[in-house]
Amino acid sequence: MATAFLSTSTVDSGKFDKLHTLDILDEIKALNLRMREEDREYILIGPGRWGTRDRFLGIPVRWTDIDRAKVIVEAGLDGFHVDSSQGTHFFHNIVATQAGYFYVPFGEKEAFIDWDFLGAITPACRGNFLVHIRREEPFKVEMFGRSGVATVHK
Repeated sequence: MATAFLSTSTVDSGKFDKLHTLDILDEIKALNLRMREEDREYILIGPGRWGTRDRFLGIPVRWTDIDRAKVIVEAGLDGFHVDSSQGTHFFHNIVATQAGYFYVPFGEKEAFIDWDFLGAITPACRGNFLVHIRREEPFKVEMFGRSGVATVHK
């Protein structure tokens, strides 16, 4: 499967603080609402688990808070290593909406996020914790379910 997206939203890896995940949640809700109003889809990248009930393991979103995200990335950070999501409701929503899901552990050579590249792009908007990027040239996402390989091309 290959899809292209003109925008991505990421929790600023340099500002992430697991004590402020509820504040991050508020920013994500506002962004997702704007994406719904504009009828846009986006890539969502953030540390830890999306949809966790334990706000110290990630961002405790509900599906309606991120339903415009069509690729969801859970990332590990230096000093913040969390196992990937394993909740059945989370995966039911991913499958039902045909959203892509990536888990990117910290420190892997073949599985990584180019935070420097993302940070160098002038954001369309920036919150205290969330950065939203829009580009003329889309990010191309390729997912190969049988091999478990996925890429996002810059």
